[in-house]
Amino acid sequence: MSMNFKKIIVSFSLLIGCFGSNAVASDWRYDEPFNRQFFSTANLIIELRDGAKRLTGNVKLGAFCHDKLRGVKSPSVKDSIVYLTIHGEDDEVMDFRVLLEDGTERKLHYTYTYVSDDMVGWEIPWQINIFCIRAIDVNPGGVYAAKGSLAGKSHLPLVGNWTANDITRLKYAAAAPDGTTDEVRSLDLTEASLVGGAPAGGWLAAFPNVGSVETKKLPAGMNVSEFLEGANPNVLLYFPETTMVSPQSNVVIGTKALRLNLTDGAPFYALHTFKAQNARYIRSFSLPTIEHRSAGWETITLPFRPSAYTSAKGKLAPFGSAEIAYDMYTSTHPEGYRPFWLRCPDGTSFTRAIEIQPYKSYIISMPNSNTYQDSYNITGDVAFTATDVRVMATPDKMPVEGTAAFSLVPTLRKVKSGNQVYVLNRTPVSVGNLAAGSAFVRNSGDALPFRAYAASRNEHGVAPYFLIEHNEITAIGRLSRPVPPSSGTAYDLTGRKLTGSERGLQIINHKKVIVR
Repeated sequence: MSMNFKKIIVSFSLLIGCFGSNAVASDWRYDEPFNRQFFSTANLIIELRDGAKRLTGNVKLGAFCHDKLRGVKSPSVKDSIVYLTIHGEDDEVMDFRVLLEDGTERKLHYTYTYVSDDMVGWEIPWQINIFCIRAIDVNPGGVYAAKGSLAGKSHLPLVGNWTANDITRLKYAAAAPDGTTDEVRSLDLTEASLVGGAPAGGWLAAFPNVGSVETKKLPAGMNVSEFLEGANPNVLLYFPETTMVSPQSNVVIGTKALRLNLTDGAPFYALHTFKAQNARYIRSFSLPTIEHRSAGWETITLPFRPSAYTSAKGKLAPFGSAEIAYDMYTSTHPEGYRPFWLRCPDGTSFTRAIEIQPYKSYIISMPNSNTYQDSYNITGDVAFTATDVRVMATPDKMPVEGTAAFSLVPTLRKVKSGNQVYVLNRTPVSVGNLAAGSAFVRNSGDALPFRAYAASRNEHGVAPYFLIEHNEITAIGRLSRPVPPSSGTAYDLTGRKLTGSERGLQIINHKKVIVR
């Protein structure tokens, strides 16, 4: 009789998922005379886990064939390993069930095809997890929970029936050392069912950073609003095209959504591309701008291309756009567009931009100074909107651009403060006499969703801050209040002070003058 030693399991299949019941459904009586009729045995060396926790004590692991118990064993007191001997005939398929100390039985989606005199897990114990979950990017046949943790996994597809307790275990298995599940960005429930009452806070409350959920159906008796209770307000709910669900905000049916409503400061992640009839993002602006000085800048990153910008005062458009060139607001043309500043990095510095492209980082500033005519000042909510817009799937790696000194990294989720995270200052900084919104300051706070942060290029080391170039100023002469003539200092149309030797169209004493 030969022994067939294996480092890994050869003849078993793994169906990811698990389910349980409160009652004991199986016959756990071990019929020894019955099992002795088989002329061979197989021996399995198993480490039994629940998520990252190794199970010990009076827990029983049983192998069943056609609901008949073929072998049962508890973890060894010495090393907590289950040394399970099973009886059978070649090619019989056996499943595994666990009887917990509280009397709860769990039937696992692990199967083993019997091989006479087999020895499984001789060198490395076979890890069987009563809580089974696989990540999309796991190697074929692997189970991350069986390796101790799902921390750092972005996409979690679930299979089988899931209760509130299962979701709690999932949170435990996916939690990082700090206890958060921030890295989990999507859940796939297309092959799963959520059964019983929801966990405290709601089904998705354990995963505040989840941006996309795929499902074929909602839990019994629940509507969309009830299901999303406690969830990230920007979560996208994807249904198949044939699903009968009332269209509403952030619900994608097939590849179409009625509305995309984005909440500032909450994470966003689109697992699949879709088309929205209407898209809307609102941000409140309050930073002051300073005439002829760089100040009042914020960063912005959006997942769609806005076609309109509006505030309480009316329509807005970036400086340099056709709307400002040909249809700008004036006191005699009140229905025109009020201007704001928009810049994007070009590899060397910041250059003027006239539109926001999806998943690209920009700096933006709304006029807000007591030296400007008040009708041009923009404070409070600004809506960025679009109609019939395509929202592309969020790339795993966002496109990074920058200046000569730093890279500008767009983000749609919170990035924690650190030595390589420079965020734009929202308050003045005494060191360097930095006005609010004028510099990216190192380790000064988290980078919030729908924004961007600077990261130092290697050759520049770890500078305490990076200034936005002084020639990228937030001032245009025609926004200024009329003042008495002064010394006649000249500025170009971007507000840059001139030396006096330049020719062409200039602003002198708040008037456009052609200097020949």
